[in-house]
Amino acid sequence: MGWSERRWFLGDHAAMLFDRNGNAGPTVWWNERVVGGWAQRRDGEIVQRLLEDVGSEAAAAVEREAKRLGRWLGTVRVTPRFGAALGSVVTSLVDDIIMPPVGRVLGGVDFSTMAIDLGGGAAIRYGLFINAVLAFVIIAFVVFWISRLMIRPEPEPEPAPLRTCLYCREQVHRDATRCRYCTSELPAATAEPRP
Repeated sequence: MGWSERRWFLGDHAAMLFDRNGNAGPTVWWNERVVGGWAQRRDGEIVQRLLEDVGSEAAAAVEREAKRLGRWLGTVRVTPRFGAALGSVVTSLVDDIIMPPVGRVLGGVDFSTMAIDLGGGAAIRYGLFINAVLAFVIIAFVVFWISRLMIRPEPEPEPAPLRTCLYCREQVHRDATRCRYCTSELPAATAEPRP
């Protein structure tokens, strides 16, 4: 049983706190139950969101604790790194937008129900696997294009000034004192290259 299934301390907040893999962000607890979540802004301020009414006394205590946590952290920044937000959006895109028309084009097929029954309650759910592969391809495509847009290649450096070796006629750097091809010693370069 995953953490998201433990209703005795989550109440009705599991869908807002956990991703499909059971990862949760920072949570606010009161009376041995999760009642909200918190995050840290870039300036270091701790902000919280209560998902239920816990009363004014509890809300004030949560606010005091958030301020104390902000002072304790100082310049340290807490940044949870779960793909819950992107994952849930892509899952919804695949399950709710892409797969229904694809299934309709293929004759009303619902991929999420496709399975091979092995008996005894066991089944190979290849339809869910198709959905997962499609979600992976979409996430990879999105990450590829985001990284491509954000990571710009460095501009090409200016080409080095060249001159021709007097002996082998190969191009060498203008300031070279020896040809890299025939190893002949070269006279000092003039300030202006000859045509």
